[in-house]
Amino acid sequence: MKEEEIIQLFANPSEPMLDDCHHFDSNKLVTTDSLAEGTHFRLDWSSPEDIAIKLIEVNVSDIFSSGGRPKFCLLNLGLSQESRQDSWIRAFSQVFRDRLGLYGIELVGGDTFSSKITHLTLTLFGELPSDHSVWSRNKARTGDLIYLTGSVGLSHLGYKKLKAGDLLSSNTKQIENGEDKNPALFKEAIRIHLRPESVYSKLYEPFRNMKINAAMDITDGLFQDSWKLARASKACMKIHLDKLPRVDEYLKYLSLDEVLSSGEELQLLFTSKEKLPEVLNGIAITEIGRLSATDQQAKVEFLFKNKMYQPNYLGYEHF
Repeated sequence: MKEEEIIQLFANPSEPMLDDCHHFDSNKLVTTDSLAEGTHFRLDWSSPEDIAIKLIEVNVSDIFSSGGRPKFCLLNLGLSQESRQDSWIRAFSQVFRDRLGLYGIELVGGDTFSSKITHLTLTLFGELPSDHSVWSRNKARTGDLIYLTGSVGLSHLGYKKLKAGDLLSSNTKQIENGEDKNPALFKEAIRIHLRPESVYSKLYEPFRNMKINAAMDITDGLFQDSWKLARASKACMKIHLDKLPRVDEYLKYLSLDEVLSSGEELQLLFTSKEKLPEVLNGIAITEIGRLSATDQQAKVEFLFKNKMYQPNYLGYEHF
C-alpha cells in the first residue's frame, strides 16, 4: 500500500486527513514530523546541527502552510550509539535551542529512548491570528491562480552532489570545486538539501494581509504535492512548467522529472484569486497556473514548451 492509502486507513471515513496540521479550538494547530536515520538523513552527510535545524524547519513549515505561527513543542529523541555521544548530542541540543529561540518556540516536554538508529520526532503546536481563517488543501476555488514561493529542484541537486561524493568531510561542509562549472549553485543546493528552511519567517507577516485559499508546503515534490492539493479540492489544475523560477538553470544538471520530484523544498504551493507581488522580502512569488474548475474529479495538467508533459518519475515514495 502507498503512504496516502495507509494514512486514510486510520482516518474517520467521513473526515479524511487532508492537511499536515490538525485545526482545533477555532485558532489552534498541531503537527508532527519524524526524521529517521537512513530515510531522512545520513549521519555521514549531515552534522547534528544540520539535523536539528531540519527537524524544526519541517514542522514550522507545516504550521505556516496552514497560515499559523509556531508556539510550543514536544521532542522525542531516539538516540543511537553514535548520536548519544556527548559531542553529538551537545551540538544538536545547542543548535536546537537556538533555532527554537529564533522562532519564539517553547519546548514543554517529550521523551528520550535508546534506538538502533537515530529517530527524532517533533510535535509542534501553533495558532492562527485572530482575524485569520485556516488555509487548507480543500479550499481552492474555480478561477484561483496557483502560486509557488521560491523555486524547486535545488534539494534534489544537492542530494545528487552528495551522493556523487562531491562533499568534503568538514564541519563547514565545503564543496570540492574540481571540475564544477557552477560551485556557488552546488553549494546552495547542498545547503538546501541538508538544511531546508521554511519561508515562514519572511512571509508570515506579508501573507497575513493576503487572501489565500488553499495551501501546502512542498515536501514530496511539485508533481506529487500538486496532485494532493487537486484531490483535496476536487480541482482541475493547469501548471506551466516553463514559469518555474530558475528552471532553465536547474535543467543544466537535472532532468525535468528530477525538478518536479525534488522533495523537502519547504516552499509554499498555494492558490489565491489575487494578483500578488512577484517578490516579497526577497522571496519569489511566481504564478505558475490556474484552477479551471472545482467539485469535479481531480486533474492536473502540466505544460512545458507549449506541450502537455507527463512525468515518468513521480518522486520518492516511502512504500
